[in-house]
This record gives sequence, C-alpha cells and structure tokens, in this order.
Amino acid sequence: MKTDELREYMMKYTPLEIAWLNGMPGSLAEQRFDRCDNVYVNHWDDAWGDIMFQRHSRFSAHTYHSHEFFEIMFMFIGSGENFIEEKSEKLREGDVCVITPGVFHLPYVPGDSVLVNFCVREGFVQEFFRHFHGGDAVDFFRADPAGERHKYMIIRGCPEIYEAGARLISAFTENEWQDAQAEQTAYLAVFLTTLAKFSGGRTILSTETFRPDDLAPTIISRIQNEYMTISLDALAGEYGYSKSHICRLIRRASGTTFTEMVNRLRVREACRLIDSGMRCSEAAEKCGFSDAAYFARTFRKFMRMTPGEFRHRGDHPDAEKHARTIYNNEGNSHEGWEKDGR
Repeated sequence: MKTDELREYMMKYTPLEIAWLNGMPGSLAEQRFDRCDNVYVNHWDDAWGDIMFQRHSRFSAHTYHSHEFFEIMFMFIGSGENFIEEKSEKLREGDVCVITPGVFHLPYVPGDSVLVNFCVREGFVQEFFRHFHGGDAVDFFRADPAGERHKYMIIRGCPEIYEAGARLISAFTENEWQDAQAEQTAYLAVFLTTLAKFSGGRTILSTETFRPDDLAPTIISRIQNEYMTISLDALAGEYGYSKSHICRLIRRASGTTFTEMVNRLRVREACRLIDSGMRCSEAAEKCGFSDAAYFARTFRKFMRMTPGEFRHRGDHPDAEKHARTIYNNEGNSHEGWEKDGR
C-alpha cells in the first residue's frame, strides 16, 4: 500500500471512535487526568509472537498504565502528547517514543492524528540488538532489565524512519496477522535497524532512570499477613514512598489494586467466620469493615451473593457450588478470586 493510501486508511474512524464522537462526555483534557489512577498491567500473550500492533484509539480517555514489554509509539499522522511518569512529552509527526517495560504512561491523541503502537517482546529486542555497535538507541534497547534504565526514549522523525514505520504498518494492515508473523517480524527488524542507524543527534533520553523494584513482593506479603489492620498510609510512611507509588508497585506485581487485594482477603475471612456461626454484622466488624452497607456491597462483588445468602447457601445448589469455588482457594493467592469474584 502506498504511503498516501495508508494515511487515508489509517485516518478512518473505527466504530468505537464513532461511538465516542456521538456521546463524548465533557472535556477530554479534563478526563485524561481524572483517570490516571486507573492503572493496569498488560502481560504478553504468546500468541502475538514477537510483536503486536494496534492503532491508538482517538477521542476516548485512556488509563495511566504500564506494560511488561517495550511499547514503541510511532506518531504516523499529526501530533500527540504522552504523559510518562507524570511528565509531558510532545510528539510530532514522524517521532518515535519508546517506553521501557514497567514505566507508567498515558498517551493522548486528538481526532486529527494517528498514533500507532508496536508492542515488542523484551527478549526479542535484547537479542536483536546484542551484536549492534553502541549508540544512544542501541544502548537504550539492550540495557540490563534488572539494572538501572532510562524510562523512555524519543527519536525525532526523519524520512527514513517514517518510511520504515509505514512499511511496518502496511505489513499488519494488508495481512491477517496470524498468517503473516514472519513478514511482520522481518519489517520490525528493518524498522529497529533504521531507528538505530538514524537516531544519532535525534535521540532524547529521559532525565530520570528506572530500576525494577524488589519491594513489591515484601509489600504483598505484608498485606496477606496483616490485611485485617493494614492501611495504605501506613505502608507509604514505612517504606518512604507516596501512596500512588505503592499502589503502582502492587498493581504491577499482582494485577490487582491495594483495595481489591485487602477486601478480597477480608471477605474470605468473613466467610470463615460466618461459617463458624458468627453473625454477619460481627464478622464484618471483626474483618475491618466499619460500614455495614459497604461490607454487603464488597461481599456481593466477590461472592455474587449477600452475606445472608452465603450463610444459607446450602439451600441453593448453584450458590453453594460458586461459594466453594472461591472459598476453597488458598488465602495467599488472588487468582481464583479475580476470575470468579467479578
């Protein structure tokens, strides 16, 4: 596909974007910050091979998030903005922004622009650049995953990088990805090589560095052992981090939030106490729920039944089966609750 044809194709609105246009609430500039605390972890799916491609949605407000892989953002048309660890970086047409795995970011794309994402497995990138000569871009990509790394890199655009990026987009838009992974990986190699070759004098590295934090397992262990009394304020004060940073560590390591993890463990303990014959209100108070209505809502979220229905679940075979599925999970695991408790 020729570049002009590709640009026209990529500018077309998707059904989701049309829906946002028809019912777009309020100011997007306000929304994007309102949602910054809604973080999530995006894990790699082996079905993607070495690369996953997507065009970034326009109009909708996105979430502040991180990934366990490299995200290479290519500003194909127009301009945009990326908030990386709360720092704003402007992107112009042709620019490339690479986010280090584990770094939180929030892109914003206006309606007259197109930003595409090439999500690349970290192991592939490390191996690909292993024999390259040094340079800012090469050193960025092959930095030790366990060591200190720059949070992001921006390479200002040039015709050669733009052309290589357009060819990589075409490899996805012209083929079913399941049948064209080899071709797409080949074009990815060309794109990465072009970035390395033409990045001299065009590369901006983040002034702040990032090191994977080993604190998350310790914090999660504390939550699992002290969930009846633990608080986010106490954790932040003890470890010397902000509450938002503690939340990000927990979410990055577990895929769930601090509140969800604590409530899940408290509800599980409440189930045990109710089964032992304790009144529902007493179980709620003993498990750290001071508000009866909040306890009932939280209990229902995870158990799909009220505390009273849980007590009498033996009269309802389906409810009993569901309760056992969740109730029998080990207390130090959240995986079953995450699947069954929504």
